[in-house]
Amino acid sequence: MYKKRKCDDAIKANNQIVEKRIEEKPIESLKDKPLLIISETSIYLGVSRPTVYSYIKRGELKVIRLGYKYLLKKEDIDELFNHPT
Repeated sequence: MYKKRKCDDAIKANNQIVEKRIEEKPIESLKDKPLLIISETSIYLGVSRPTVYSYIKRGELKVIRLGYKYLLKKEDIDELFNHPT
């Protein structure tokens, strides 16, 4: 019973976090930004961060390097999926 209760509590806590994240609608805040960082790009595309890095490595996405950050133009991201190679 103890393990089941602990498991149920963990599931409930995780569901609350997910619901909060859904209510925030992170993609809505990204619509007005012209430049996105890797994590924002992954949210915008609905893929993982390693997938975004693989797009960059294959040359499918152009990247601007600013110090240790990678910035991607949103128009380049949209162009990739509107006119795939």
